[in-house]
Amino acid sequence: MSSRRSAAARMMLADCFFLLEEYKLAAATYKEALAHFPENAAARWRYGLSLYSTSQLNEAVAEFEKLRRQHPRQRGLGRSVNALHLPASALLVI
Repeated sequence: MSSRRSAAARMMLADCFFLLEEYKLAAATYKEALAHFPENAAARWRYGLSLYSTSQLNEAVAEFEKLRRQHPRQRGLGRSVNALHLPASALLVI
């Protein structure tokens, strides 16, 4: 299976975990997807949201920062991250 197909399969599984509110499982599975396709913006965003949902704020911020660096022209990313109501110290990074 190609890396992109493997990442896509893991994304679908991770999405199911996320919808079931199994955020730790979702985070682990999104992380696996990123190992196969690190440029996948959706996987990185959802991985960050999963980390955020498990109160791993520093890790979530790090992922959002990676996403911002990988996709600097992605409009609205800063506003989307700010909408998560992260602590002010975390928002300085984004």
